[in-house]
Amino acid sequence: MTATSPPRLLRLPAVLERTGLGRDSVFRYIKANRFPKQHKIGTRASAWLEADITRWIEERTSGKGAS
Repeated sequence: MTATSPPRLLRLPAVLERTGLGRDSVFRYIKANRFPKQHKIGTRASAWLEADITRWIEERTSGKGAS
């Protein structure tokens, strides 16, 4: 039986580090539907699912989603 790890949430600094994008680029791409949307995790806090960010990176590096 394989154990699956629970979904992991990444806050903005971790997303910026993982993607190499700047803050403005992330939100510009979200607005253009070219980047995963964040999830509200509190009244003043948002985060992204790590799997969504990983998938976005993989799409860019495999050439499928590059434009």
